[in-house]
Amino acid sequence: MKPIYLEKWQQTKNARGSLIDTKLITYPIWAEVKKRSGGRTYESYQTKLSNNMEVRINFRDPFDLNGQWKVVYNGRRHTVLDIEKVNETRFNYLLLIESK
Repeated sequence: MKPIYLEKWQQTKNARGSLIDTKLITYPIWAEVKKRSGGRTYESYQTKLSNNMEVRINFRDPFDLNGQWKVVYNGRRHTVLDIEKVNETRFNYLLLIESK
């Protein structure tokens, strides 16, 4: 089990009307983290390296997890790609996260 931070983000407008990302809530929780794979992706005619990880958590808060959450693990912020609800004894969510 490793310590991670689960952060909820929201897009809001600033004084000039531009959309900015703001962090609403941060939860420090314990999770089981497994590295799945790494690879190369092509975005905007550039090759970028990416790492995918699988995170299993026991999240018992009234909030539903959706795509507006990010995971901080080992000091790096990761984007949540997929959220799956699982029925296991130790964990109830399986997150697929990516770091670029």
